[in-house]
Amino acid sequence: MRSYEAARAYYSTLEFLAWGVIALGAIVAFGGLVTASQVGRGFGSNASTIAIVSAFVPGVGLAFVGFLGLVICQNGRAAVDTAEYSQQMLKVARDTLEVSRQALRQNGAAGSRSFSAAPQTERVEPPLTSDASFASVKPAEPSVALPDAQTAQPISYNGAKIAIENGTYKYAGLMFHELDKAKAYVDQLGVNENANLEPLPQIAPPNETIEYRGVEVIKRDNKFLVGERIFYSEHAAQKYVDRTLA
Repeated sequence: MRSYEAARAYYSTLEFLAWGVIALGAIVAFGGLVTASQVGRGFGSNASTIAIVSAFVPGVGLAFVGFLGLVICQNGRAAVDTAEYSQQMLKVARDTLEVSRQALRQNGAAGSRSFSAAPQTERVEPPLTSDASFASVKPAEPSVALPDAQTAQPISYNGAKIAIENGTYKYAGLMFHELDKAKAYVDQLGVNENANLEPLPQIAPPNETIEYRGVEVIKRDNKFLVGERIFYSEHAAQKYVDRTLA
């Protein structure tokens, strides 16, 4: 960074001389007043106004010249200070620009790496077991229906035909979720399906609530519900609660 010590020394010297001229002008003005007073007294009368002003003006003029020199010196020193501050600001701006360029180079080098250079991790799918819950199945996949829900023919039992529709068993207008219950109903009636019978009201079994680790597990139709999750065994529901609270 360029130094302005010579200019500072120059303006400091001129400033000192300006103050000296100002002091000299004050001394001259004061001496002129004293001299004018003494001259007037020597002639037996007081000094006139013109004599006093004539003796006072040279000193005032000299002091004014010294004041102008002081103003010029201070303006010069202000210019030197401005130049030094400008150099410091320019240096800071250059350093900041260099840091930004280095950061851009580093980011460009990192972005040029190919994806193949990055370590690839193989995703291992966990094996599905009989206790797997619907949480381990992808949401987009439809729920699994009974294998004979759509294509199986009606089942004949004791002269009655039990229809299969959407995974349920129907007989005499009643819907059963299990084939054994439908067969038991046929055995209870002991008649064929064409008999004029009033369908018995289907009463849903009451829900059983099981509390496990402070979480309610609802048992309904041999299924276990934890919130909106459905499990087919109590052990699977408990494992889901353990994973959730872990």
